Amino acid sequence: MPQIGFLESPSAPLLTMKNGRRGLAVLFLVMGGLVACPAAAVAGGRFTIGGRVVEPQDTNFAGVRHASPKYRISVQINHDTRTVADLELSVVDEVFRVLLALHRREPFLTADAIPVVFIADMKMRRFIEGPRRLLFGNLETDLKKQQEVYVSPTAIFVTEATLADIEKLQAALRLGLGYLFDADFYRAVVGLDHATPRPAD
Repeated sequence: MPQIGFLESPSAPLLTMKNGRRGLAVLFLVMGGLVACPAAAVAGGRFTIGGRVVEPQDTNFAGVRHASPKYRISVQINHDTRTVADLELSVVDEVFRVLLALHRREPFLTADAIPVVFIADMKMRRFIEGPRRLLFGNLETDLKKQQEVYVSPTAIFVTEATLADIEKLQAALRLGLGYLFDADFYRAVVGLDHATPRPAD
């Protein structure tokens, strides 16, 4: 079985899942393109810090990865994204800084707990149009209304369409990273650790 690898963050509790959470993790990692495989592909956009292009810290079959400079938020751009726009990683940090000031407290889930993953718009449409997830309860209704962000227990997926528009990018990051501060989202994700698989009928 291929290994699952995120950025260098050792504090990724979502990757050491048990019972129901492990199954969901594998499902979303495969669907979102986060499973590392030996094959190579051509990446979409590039990472920049302060306007300077930086090399990815990691790469795999799915995409290229780098951590934001200040808060070490894991960010991935999937290979199948159709964009030539660069991603300024300091924008990720700035959005998270604003969220910290807005909420006046630390998030329920640490900044490096769930990566931000930029995916092809076609894949985003499939996620949004997919079946309702009972995991998130009433929160799922709000999640399904989003067009540019789709959150799961393993990743904050953002459509590639936001990369070329700084205002759309900031708005999508505010929405996606904002779920780290959401108590309902936290309870849903953490609740997977305590889920008991139901025996087959």
